[in-house]
Amino acid sequence: MNKSVVYLFVSVFFLFTSCEYQLGENFVEMEKLPSDSVTLSVDFYGLAYYQAENAYVIEHSGSAACEVYPLPGFKVEKLVVRLGEMEWESDEARCDFMLDVDRIPNGSYELSCEIFSRTNSGTVAGQVGIEQYAEKRSWPLKVCARTGSDKILRYQMDESGHPEIFWDVDESLRDGFDHFTIEYSYDNMTYIRRSTRFDQRSFVDERYDGAGGTYEVYIYFKDETIRPYSLGKAVLEASDTFNPENNLKK
Repeated sequence: MNKSVVYLFVSVFFLFTSCEYQLGENFVEMEKLPSDSVTLSVDFYGLAYYQAENAYVIEHSGSAACEVYPLPGFKVEKLVVRLGEMEWESDEARCDFMLDVDRIPNGSYELSCEIFSRTNSGTVAGQVGIEQYAEKRSWPLKVCARTGSDKILRYQMDESGHPEIFWDVDESLRDGFDHFTIEYSYDNMTYIRRSTRFDQRSFVDERYDGAGGTYEVYIYFKDETIRPYSLGKAVLEASDTFNPENNLKK
C-alpha cells in the first residue's frame, strides 16, 4: 500500500477520534455541573418578604415580577413561575405577572420558579442547544388579604379631645375569633393597635393629637384561611373637638 495513503488514513483516524473525545468530554463535564452554578440569584419584585414569617406575604392585589440573573456563559431560555394552581411563563430572564388576591384563598403556599437555560459559551454543543439545564427554586408564601368595607362607624370626642370609636360584631363569631386591629391612618402613616378581647366594642385613642385621619377596625380569625374583614371606618376631620351638644357622630 502506498505510504502516503497509509499516513492519510492514520491522520484521519486520529483526527476523528480526537474530535469525538473532545465533544464527549465536554458533554460529561457540563452535565455534572450543580444546578446552583447556573444562576447567581432569583429576585422577586412587588412581593414583600417578612423575616418574622420567614416567607413572602401577600396582602393586596398587584403586579409582580421574577427576574433571574444567570452566571456568565449561560442564557435563560424560559421561566415558569407557579403559585398554587396559577402559572406564568416567559421566554426571557424576567417574568411579569399579576396577583389577584380575590382568586387566591388565604393560606400558605409554595412560590416556585423553574429556570430553563443553556450555555452561551460558543461551543459546538452550546450552539446547537445540546447543553441545557433545568433548575427549580421555591420559597414559602402566605396570602393574608383582607376585605374592606364602606360602613361608617360611630365615634365621639371626650373632654380631652380623644376620639372613641364604636363597632358591632356578630356573637356567632366568638368561637373563631382571634383578634381585632384598630388602625389609624394619617398623612401616609398607619398606626396599628391590637386587641384579643372579643367583648371589646370601642376604642379610645389617647394619643390622638387633633390632626384628623381615618380609623378602621378589622376582625381576624383563628383559621387563617378565613379572610379578615373590615367592620367599618370612622373619618375624623382636623376640626373635630369635644361638643357636648352633638357628641356622637356617624
